[in-house]
Amino acid sequence: MSADGRGLKVASRFVNVQLDKLRDGHIPYFVTDGYRPYLTILFRRFSCFVPGNRGRGRPGRPRRVALLDLNHGVVEKTRDGMKLKKVRMYSVHGHVPDDLLNTSAVERMNLTIRLFSSRARRRTVTFGRSREAVQASLDILRGVYNLCTPHSSISVRRRDNGGTYVPITPAMKLGLTDHRWSIREMLAYLYRQNIN
Repeated sequence: MSADGRGLKVASRFVNVQLDKLRDGHIPYFVTDGYRPYLTILFRRFSCFVPGNRGRGRPGRPRRVALLDLNHGVVEKTRDGMKLKKVRMYSVHGHVPDDLLNTSAVERMNLTIRLFSSRARRRTVTFGRSREAVQASLDILRGVYNLCTPHSSISVRRRDNGGTYVPITPAMKLGLTDHRWSIREMLAYLYRQNIN
């Protein structure tokens, strides 16, 4: 386990939970911060064994190679204290287009989570004391973020409003709902998962 609380075991659990949500046969572009366990996990998950030397002589041992569909890029940031010194971007496997080779979306989401949930902050007196409490607070945050909070970056132009832009929620953008939910409505919603 590393000093920052991450390690191969924790990173493996986190990455594999996300990868299990992918559609079968779909391998997206992956961009990480160069943290070694992420590289190891992605390589293990999207690789296969090929036979060793089949020429003359003794056959070699099978070796693991990355699948051709794997496109994994790295954005390494070098800092001197709080000052950013250098940013190095490169592809590890396959090719990731330059416009997708950044970690800003993940960093923005991490900052949003830390701003809205005191249990996820690094140094605070309200840190999460149990895994269940932290998970419950993150579930509520996810609902508020997607159903209740309008985002100006996904605003739509309303004809009935004189053509002005009106911010909408991510759930409205995806067509899951037709209005902005209140927090009361979200918490009172009876959710029943279909187990069939």
